[in-house]
Amino acid sequence: YLRCGRRRVHFNQHVGLLQVGSIGIEILPKADRSNDTEKWRAHLLHMLAVATEVPIESPSAAHLDVRDQTLLELFIAQFVRAVQQLQREGLARGYRVVRENRPTFRGRLCVTEHVRENVVRKDRFYVEHATYDHAIVPNLVLHQTLALLGRLSLSPQLTNEVQRTARAFPDLPPFDVRRLRFDRLSLGRTTTRYRRALRIAEMLWRNVAPGPSAGAAPLVALLFDMNKLWESYVAALARRIALPSTTIRTQARRAFWRTKIEGSQSVRSLKPDLVIERKGSVDWVIDTKWKVPKNGRPDIADLRQVFAYNQIFKSPHGMLLY
Repeated sequence: YLRCGRRRVHFNQHVGLLQVGSIGIEILPKADRSNDTEKWRAHLLHMLAVATEVPIESPSAAHLDVRDQTLLELFIAQFVRAVQQLQREGLARGYRVVRENRPTFRGRLCVTEHVRENVVRKDRFYVEHATYDHAIVPNLVLHQTLALLGRLSLSPQLTNEVQRTARAFPDLPPFDVRRLRFDRLSLGRTTTRYRRALRIAEMLWRNVAPGPSAGAAPLVALLFDMNKLWESYVAALARRIALPSTTIRTQARRAFWRTKIEGSQSVRSLKPDLVIERKGSVDWVIDTKWKVPKNGRPDIADLRQVFAYNQIFKSPHGMLLY
């Protein structure tokens, strides 16, 4: 992520926010010699909104009270607004299976647990039954995310909003979000509206959640690989304007080098950033580069790279997109 020098830190290809205790460093992308921080901050928020499909608003002159918010606080503010919107609409409910030791019989008796827990208590039943309440996974994730954000060092106004939103939740059981696979979380008819809030929650847990060991000062790192972000941004724009007969692929891969050593075969593949197919055949191969070519001329290594893509994918057109 970075290189340490004498009384300075050199950041590599990652952008975002690095915060240690009360000291925060915002790392913005830059492609020219201007020092217009607001411009590049707005560009970064726009690219994140397009690439992640999460609408992130950049504070404007009409919102002077939030112009000093960090990038992390902008993400958190968007999350809080999304959760508050869900609360105004009414949190979803669902069925879940509960196993508990209760004074009245309900559902199915768990014989093993009943004998172990109630050998001397004849007034109890260890049962398994279905209940309909707010303790469904989407609500548990949002509730635990608010609890996580409540432990961060944020502006007083945002801290109050996080606490107020958390208090508006019903009583929910604890839930370990770290073990959740967000890509396997299925949303139904009543929870489809949770998609935006859950998407931001996933980004926050991946970047903000503290590790198992704590140091003297809390560390928060919300970082994005600029090369991958630029690639995702271009791919999202390409899909928006693609014609019906055009297919945009971002994970196309073809073998470039094969060798056999002692009976085992090794394969090296080429995977361009974007492959555009038209009517079943490759028409364009695009390689995205987050850099400015010197004197407006591409590096010879970049030319060789896109030439190899054209040869392997049998594409009549290749593009270096800086």
